[in-house]
Amino acid sequence: MPNFLQLHSHFVQRHPGGIGVNTLRSTLALGDGTTVSWELPSLPIDSGLVLVPAVYTEGDTSLRVDFSRWTPGFCGNGFGALLPFTTTDQAQAVRLARAFHAAPDTSWRDSAEKVAAWVRSWREADEAFRADS
Repeated sequence: MPNFLQLHSHFVQRHPGGIGVNTLRSTLALGDGTTVSWELPSLPIDSGLVLVPAVYTEGDTSLRVDFSRWTPGFCGNGFGALLPFTTTDQAQAVRLARAFHAAPDTSWRDSAEKVAAWVRSWREADEAFRADS
């Protein structure tokens, strides 16, 4: 069965005083030393939450966009961030993005260490929940 996936590289959001155009930008160094900076394609969820296909460097001169793995993120109000987690399960990535966004003790601006600890804790709880269902 053929699949269709429409991704966005920018998001328009209304805010007091006007509108803003937001993007998630990635900068990666290739094996040959070339630096590549580009707007990541994203699948909008809601409220600025997005899923981004996993992106890897491959060899000396290539980037790989992997549409079988998804990273949850946020893009809004001139700020963007991705969580340190990829999964083949889009539904799990959406649950993680929504849970992180709603958690009172987290912020998309938290340190990488704090975010990684929260994601590990959530993932253990989510796997336990899924095993019970």
